[in-house]
Amino acid sequence: MHALRILSVGIAVAGITPLVSAYFQSLGRAGPAYLMSVGSLVLVKAPLVAVCGTAGVNGVWVGLTAGEVVSALVALTLLGVFPRRG
Repeated sequence: MHALRILSVGIAVAGITPLVSAYFQSLGRAGPAYLMSVGSLVLVKAPLVAVCGTAGVNGVWVGLTAGEVVSALVALTLLGVFPRRG
């Protein structure tokens, strides 16, 4: 039950990163799409889980949730930074 409370925050924002990545793919902008799909796993989620995992099982849950939230914030930031092509 405790893990579900922690993970529910991450589940709520988990779809933002793939949605923004698909948006950039549909515009033909492969760079930002690739950065979000692969970069969020390698540069954000895995390090957070590794660092937070040293605190035990609850640290792993917090790391997973924090990875989803940070990835979503980065995706939304990239959405605002890259101009739309008309």
